[in-house]
Amino acid sequence: MLLDLFLRFPHLATPQGWGVAAVGYVTADLLTGSDLLTSLSLSSVNLLSVGTALAVHRRSRFNTEPLWKEPRGLTAIFLSIVAASIAAGTFGGALIWLLLNKPILISSANWMVSELLCYIIFLPCILNASKPRS
Repeated sequence: MLLDLFLRFPHLATPQGWGVAAVGYVTADLLTGSDLLTSLSLSSVNLLSVGTALAVHRRSRFNTEPLWKEPRGLTAIFLSIVAASIAAGTFGGALIWLLLNKPILISSANWMVSELLCYIIFLPCILNASKPRS
């Protein structure tokens, strides 16, 4: 949902917007019972994923408006979420290896695939929702 917000409303992707998102991620994780270090670590990987997707999308030559209505826009979105999933899988897998002593390759692959599937399943639905009226 954060990626959708930042794609649809680029003016929200400011240091303050990122700060609010970070606080939201950490708070939600703390409320589920995680300790502070785990919460900060996992939230960092999630923010890295969104940041990677935004950076790739903004640099894409297919970055057109509307984002999801034309084939070029779909290409930009897909490339962005693949890059985000690879980044999250790499760092998330390393984090799972460090925190839980699980095999790094399996952890990275699992994280990357689950991240990609979540983006593929949820992002188009959210992007196609009508914008709120002012």
